[in-house]
Amino acid sequence: MIQRVEVWLIVMVAILSIFSQGYFTSSSASEQENEHESGQPKKSNSWLRDDKSSTADAEHHHDDTHDEYPHHLRRDGESHGSALAPREEQIAQIQQDLEDLRDGRMRDSLARTHRSKQLLDQAKSNAGWIFKSDEEKQRIERLDAEHNRDLRALAEVKAEEKALETRIKPLYGIVSAPFYIEQRNTIRSCVAKVQEVAYNQAWYSGLFNAHRAESLTDLLLQFLIEWLMGYVLMYPFAVGYYALWAAPWSIYEYSNGVVDIIPAAVVWVLGVGVMLLPLIALFGGGYLIFVKYGEQIAETLRRRAEESQRRREGPRPRPQAVGHF
Repeated sequence: MIQRVEVWLIVMVAILSIFSQGYFTSSSASEQENEHESGQPKKSNSWLRDDKSSTADAEHHHDDTHDEYPHHLRRDGESHGSALAPREEQIAQIQQDLEDLRDGRMRDSLARTHRSKQLLDQAKSNAGWIFKSDEEKQRIERLDAEHNRDLRALAEVKAEEKALETRIKPLYGIVSAPFYIEQRNTIRSCVAKVQEVAYNQAWYSGLFNAHRAESLTDLLLQFLIEWLMGYVLMYPFAVGYYALWAAPWSIYEYSNGVVDIIPAAVVWVLGVGVMLLPLIALFGGGYLIFVKYGEQIAETLRRRAEESQRRREGPRPRPQAVGHF
């Protein structure tokens, strides 16, 4: 009996093994046919389950890593983008605020101030010089108060503009196009101011000393000499103003702290060097002219001085002949 049971068990195991072998063989054959048609291997269900579980674990691990590490500890691309985005956004926002302020409230304040100034000047011109009526006085006082109120409003708007510019300058930095443009405009304004002062001084000096000139050439030469001397005397003050006041304050407004010391020093030296270029060119050109044509110029000036002296003294009287008695 026991032997029969063992035989039946062996037969059942053999049958099950045959059926199972045929099933897996047929499934593997169908998979090979699918692989041959698609060109890509197909994974079994167990491997798919393993891949899904591993993918879920990886995503969970990525989420944990994303939450655990801050922006500056991520890969280079993400850290660079996250570091630059706030600065660029701040610059764009402040620029937009400046444009809105200048196109809106600033323009309106300037228009109101100009209009109130015109009305005040018109009221003063229409009123009498000495005797003014009470109505004219009240109108002038009212217009004067309105003009002062407009001036205060304009000053407030300009203060807001200055505050926005102070906020945006450190975001630009020293090594930037706005800083270069500001230095260029400052240098131009300093040079233009020196030229204006030297020209006015030479003009008024030539106007008051015109009676001393003997010809138009002397007058023009005197004007050029006065203008050149005034320019040479005034220009060092402009260089000192830029080197000791304008440039340091501008660098301070655009700097971001101690890290900008070296760029600030380099930029300051370059700016002062640019300011000194006209003096260097002037003295260098004068030295070359003096070396090459110094003797001729000195001789020409000496002859002109002698001619001027002879004209002032007039013709010399002829000596009278002494007669014999």
